[in-house]
Amino acid sequence: MDNIISLDEHFIAGMSDNFTARLHSHPVLEIYSSCECNSHVITEDQIIEGQIIVIGTQLSHAIADEGKYGLAVFIDPLSETGYSIMQNVLADNQFTVVYDENIKNHLSELLINHTEANVHSAANAIITSIRGNIVQRPFSAPVMETVEMIRCEEENFDMDHIAGEIHLSKSRIAHIFSEQTGITLKSYLQFKRMERAFRQMAEGSSITKAAFDTGFSGSSHIASSSRKLLGMQLRELLNI
Repeated sequence: MDNIISLDEHFIAGMSDNFTARLHSHPVLEIYSSCECNSHVITEDQIIEGQIIVIGTQLSHAIADEGKYGLAVFIDPLSETGYSIMQNVLADNQFTVVYDENIKNHLSELLINHTEANVHSAANAIITSIRGNIVQRPFSAPVMETVEMIRCEEENFDMDHIAGEIHLSKSRIAHIFSEQTGITLKSYLQFKRMERAFRQMAEGSSITKAAFDTGFSGSSHIASSSRKLLGMQLRELLNI
């Protein structure tokens, strides 16, 4: 089966029957649900089972439903939506299992009709179901400015540039960013570079061009980074 990807302003969602990956961790919120039965995710010391599995940042994990159709949704944990899910669903936990009978209809429709529209609809339904009330992000002005700056499509990912715009030293902004968000600025930048490259490649850009456009040194650099962050290469997800 070809993997089906849906790109949204707030998330990246993908349906596949081949979510096999090595154990990996990333500075991003991940939601996984099997379309056929209970979902299974493995960590270094246990197997997590349930309908919808919400995986927090930095938890070493891998999806364990090889050969079964599943839906994975990736959300920036520092976005308004991602932060609200982190606070309302995960709190201080590394993962949680959620059940929602209404989601079954979306997953059943997705299983019957493998379309990008249905991938988007199912992902949006899951997010809407579990997000809860919007939680205001309690970050200081420099951290919020950094998050919003990195989200801008025209912005680059150079630390010197970011520090200059925020009017703080690189070490200072890196320290307060990690202290307030629980995510290192370096790993967050790496993810956002990967996310932007992912979007460019999904829109038809070559791996090499997307790599250079987003600050990677080349195709081999982005390949090694994707294995580290996602447990698999971007070309596997995008079928290129």
